[in-house]
Amino acid sequence: MAAKRTATPRLIADLSGHHVGPVNDAYYVESAKAIVSVSDDKNIIVWLRRDDGTYWPSISHAMPAAVSALCLHEPTHRLFVGLEQGNISEYEISEDYNILTVKKNYIAHTSRVRCIIYDHERQRLLSCGNDKCVTLLDAKDGRRLSAHSRNAWCTSLQYDDETQNVFVGDFQGKIGVLKIANNKFQFISELEGHSGSVRTLLWVPERGYLFSGSFDKTVMCWDIGGGEGTAYELSGHRNKVRGLAYVLEKDVLLSTSDDGMLVCWDMKAERKPTPEWGEGDCCQLCTAPFFWNVKAMWQRKSLSFKRQHHCRRCGKVTCDKCSTHRVAYPVMGFEFGVRLCDTCFKEVEPESKVSLARHFPLRHEMLGLRYHPSCNVAVLWARDGTIKLLDPSPVLDMAASYLNTTDAHAQAKADPDEDPGSEVVSPAPGGVDPEVVDLSAQPREDDEEDNADFLKGLVDAEDDHSFHS
Repeated sequence: MAAKRTATPRLIADLSGHHVGPVNDAYYVESAKAIVSVSDDKNIIVWLRRDDGTYWPSISHAMPAAVSALCLHEPTHRLFVGLEQGNISEYEISEDYNILTVKKNYIAHTSRVRCIIYDHERQRLLSCGNDKCVTLLDAKDGRRLSAHSRNAWCTSLQYDDETQNVFVGDFQGKIGVLKIANNKFQFISELEGHSGSVRTLLWVPERGYLFSGSFDKTVMCWDIGGGEGTAYELSGHRNKVRGLAYVLEKDVLLSTSDDGMLVCWDMKAERKPTPEWGEGDCCQLCTAPFFWNVKAMWQRKSLSFKRQHHCRRCGKVTCDKCSTHRVAYPVMGFEFGVRLCDTCFKEVEPESKVSLARHFPLRHEMLGLRYHPSCNVAVLWARDGTIKLLDPSPVLDMAASYLNTTDAHAQAKADPDEDPGSEVVSPAPGGVDPEVVDLSAQPREDDEEDNADFLKGLVDAEDDHSFHS
């Protein structure tokens, strides 16, 4: 019997062979059937679609330095591009997307520009860069209105034009929350939860969610709109998270990673916030001292070589003997097996182990993701200069079908008086069906604190193609 094919996004176009360096950003213009891309090869390329569906470079504009970021405002055809040395150049694109006209240059940063956001209503330009600064510029005359300094490279930026809140992620794994008042930045708070560089941010104002993807392989969902500051961890990748997008119609989060997978997360599902990890010198279950607790060992007249671990469900400090179980716990965002203490293992309900995410292979390591909901097109770009246009409908439909089945099954379990005439199909054990990729059985390093790499920051920096200092 032939095996079922694994669901994948439908390829609309594959643009390759022109950029010779890593692509740093790409934007799809539905009205003109055009794509604007920028790269470390110092080129801005505008691609136009032929009648046969393929794309050709209508414009290839050389810049004096690597082009690291872009922002396109379609209604006014204003294009802003950030450069390696910190400047931002503004261009006007003709209506047929065949001509680029230089408008002005902004002195924004002293190092690589990472993100640019244009507020057309207030005529302001926001940007962040490797000089550890977030800047606010006047888009009419280029004046710097305000700046905010961070303790590390600023790697990602999001902006809510209604509340004028600004979210900036940095290389230390922190997210700064700022507010613009009277054209000045005001610091509001700091969000901490990642152990690696925050590489991508996504603000969804309709839901009040801020998503952050990190080199620590996780995605964090910050419920900003809820007013309680609740954070949900989503752990479903096995490598650095690079891109995020949200499909509002289905309430599904898309994430891409260096593991070459596209993950669809069900954000309608009820989730539990990540607990804070406890601290202690002894196991909180059996009270055995850890190997550094010399005082307790002296009092007990015995030696102990026990190491400290944490239960991912309750956050308690445990020894290895009291936390031998490895269980996927999707209701808390853990799609792979993680360490649970003996107490929590007994309390976990079977329904809590059913997957709330679907994994689909992209077969390519993508550096970024941008989703255009009006035309249901996802643009992805890669380190080798490749740009892909994908229709995510096949994976979204399959994920929605599976997740709806999972919800119905859980509801039927919760309601034993449900009409027996309406049969609910149960998902396969472990929440895996044969048409998607099953990663649940693969081993995972469940104790990051025990495998800490003291050179992790340097390794992340060297892995980043923008590492030059």
